Amino acid sequence: MPTAQQLRERLVGLLSELFQLNQPDLDFGFWRIMHAKARDVRAFLEDDLLAIVAEAFGQDNSQRLAQLKKAYEDAVAQAKEYGAPDPEQTDPVKQAKAAL
Repeated sequence: MPTAQQLRERLVGLLSELFQLNQPDLDFGFWRIMHAKARDVRAFLEDDLLAIVAEAFGQDNSQRLAQLKKAYEDAVAQAKEYGAPDPEQTDPVKQAKAAL
């Protein structure tokens, strides 16, 4: 499985390819502007965009983690309520723990 850094590098590479920043022969219309601003676009792709993505997924990740933790705690509480001798060994608790 690729690391987070490899995935980020791949994203930046794909976006650079999409914007065709590596083709200086495109020198008309929109591409003239893109090549004039290529340094700014690359800085955005390599620095700012990745920070924005990390922040967005970090917030989503913390909310998702809180939901999974609550589901795990609810599964343990329900297993105790039904009188399971070892709530950690019940299937719903195992599934919730694996998801967490």
